[in-house]
Amino acid sequence: MSAQPIQVDIPSYVLLTLVTLDSGRTVSQANSILIDVNDGLLITNAHIIEYGQINYIGVRIFNKWQFARIRSEWINWQADLAIIQLNLNQIDSLPPAAVLMSDTLSLGDPAVFKGYLESETADGKLFFRPVLINTLIRKKDARYGEISSETWAEFMKFRVSTSRTEEPPWKKLSMLYRNYLILEATVQIREMKQKIHDDLSGLALINKNSQVIGISSKLFKAGTLATAIPAFEIENLLIKAKFDLMIEELKAEFKTSDNDSN
Repeated sequence: MSAQPIQVDIPSYVLLTLVTLDSGRTVSQANSILIDVNDGLLITNAHIIEYGQINYIGVRIFNKWQFARIRSEWINWQADLAIIQLNLNQIDSLPPAAVLMSDTLSLGDPAVFKGYLESETADGKLFFRPVLINTLIRKKDARYGEISSETWAEFMKFRVSTSRTEEPPWKKLSMLYRNYLILEATVQIREMKQKIHDDLSGLALINKNSQVIGISSKLFKAGTLATAIPAFEIENLLIKAKFDLMIEELKAEFKTSDNDSN
């Protein structure tokens, strides 16, 4: 009897996300996490929107692609986070939002990355399959240099091999960030290939209580270590986005009432 493939249950708030340029070229395949249903807000990595003039951000919801927009004021380059917003006028329904948890993280706690990974069939066709990576929290409030000498060298090699004349903001600022969660996979990650940095962007980091405690930033093919941005950074950016939307709504209401009075 042949072994059955392992079924990976991906939460409905983790959504496949594609970024396409004006040229029509798709430059990023990543994950995003639904964090607010009322305003259709999702969190993803800032580095997926670094390339050129973005024409389209697509988010797959209930197997249907939906449009999302990016706003420059909702990007935290240093923490590698960006909030994107769905056009709710074109969407009938949304899955429940993730429950964020930024407290009670302890070293050695188990956590799991969940999302979608770009894969390739034998005949070269791309598809996206669910991925699950069991990990343990090894460090908190960390920076890249604290991961390990092997992984640090691998990251620096990646930076050099992918650098352009003008490096994108996240590569410079992420070197200064000091609140990373460092996680170690409890099993060897067989999927770690050359494009691992792009393929596993935006995975939800989930604790044993099914709460989102962070979002993946970059995984490294040297060893089995990964970095994640903790949930409190997501919450801070969400607060800013919600405040911006509230102010815009108040301004619109004031303008409407002013017009009515005239």
